[in-house]
Order: sequence, then structure tokens, then C-alpha cells
Amino acid sequence: MLCMDEKELRPAFKLPSRYHLFHRLLDNAYEETNKFVESKVAEAQNLSIMCDGWTNIRNEDIIVIITTPEPVFVKCVETSTDKHTTQYIKMLLEDVLKTYNPQKFVCIITDNTSNMRKAAKELEEIYPHIISFGCFAHTLDLLCGGILKTKKYFNGLG
Repeated sequence: MLCMDEKELRPAFKLPSRYHLFHRLLDNAYEETNKFVESKVAEAQNLSIMCDGWTNIRNEDIIVIITTPEPVFVKCVETSTDKHTTQYIKMLLEDVLKTYNPQKFVCIITDNTSNMRKAAKELEEIYPHIISFGCFAHTLDLLCGGILKTKKYFNGLG
């Protein structure tokens, strides 16, 4: 197998340094993405928040907050030191509402945990034009997972 280094293929080519990749290039990409997201959100007449708790690969609790005209990622909050209380989640959601103008929001969609649902309901009282929903897709996923577990259990008995 023929193995060539980059100097043989293109002598004038110089790989970017690690510093250049992680600072200049990554910072530029981050800034461009933020400008795109901010323009999408600013252009939208109506917005929604979707919020879900999950665990990343390092087992850190994360709450992801997404705002949509089209689905656009807006915010991810590392919460390993904060308990997911109703008041904490309400504060995170209200921060997003206030950042992007609460009057533009029409709904809040959360996972179906009681603390998330309660936080969204409390925000409905503060902002009566906003309605909140538990996530039907989340419910459907749990239902299907339960059915599959039941089917495996019964298949093992027969």
C-alpha cells in the first residue's frame, strides 16, 4: 500500500495548527452559526420552546432548550450541580422567553416529568397567551418501549 504524506501530494499545503483549528476556525464557525440562529429567531413571527432533560456521554444532566420557527438549536445548559426543580426549570425557560420577547411565543413543549410540566404550567399563568404541552412523541416512545418489553417477556414464556 502506497502511503504519502501531505508534502508529497501538495508541497505548498500546510495543515492548520491545533490552536488555529480550536480558536480561529471554531470561533468563526460558532459566530456564523449564532448569527444565523439569531436572524432566524428574529424573523419569526411565532416561536415555541421545546425543553427536554437528558444525560450526555459523561453522565452530566443537561436541559436542552430549543426555539422554533423551523427547528433551531438555541441553548444547552449543563446542570450537573443544579437540581431540576420546578423553580429552576421555570427560571431557565423564562430566561429564553425574555431573551427573545415573550409576546412572540405561542407554546412550550416539555418532556412529561412533573417538574417540567409544572414549570410550563406556571409560565402559562404569567403569560396567558402561551399554552404548554407534554411531548406526545415522548409519551409514544415510552408506550412503544413498554409494548416491546412486554412482547419480549411473553415471547420468552411461549
